Amino acid sequence: SGEIKGHERRVIDLAWNPTVDSLLASASHDGTVGLWDVKTCSSKLVLSGHGEAVIDQSWCQLGDRLVTSSRDKAIRIFDPRTGPS
Repeated sequence: SGEIKGHERRVIDLAWNPTVDSLLASASHDGTVGLWDVKTCSSKLVLSGHGEAVIDQSWCQLGDRLVTSSRDKAIRIFDPRTGPS
């Protein structure tokens, strides 16, 4: 067990990657989504692009895309390998 820290504001939602059992996504009031390796309790990537709090997120079934929605009224599709698309 361990502790993962990295967001500047409150975490709103968590989502496990459906194909990589150690990859966790966290949506935050700071407008970012963090991708975490829970085996090492380390940050893998910070996804940005929303202007306000990220309120929901969902991985696609293949685990290669993460869809987010925000209070900025935008929906974004992220490919964690390349960033926003």
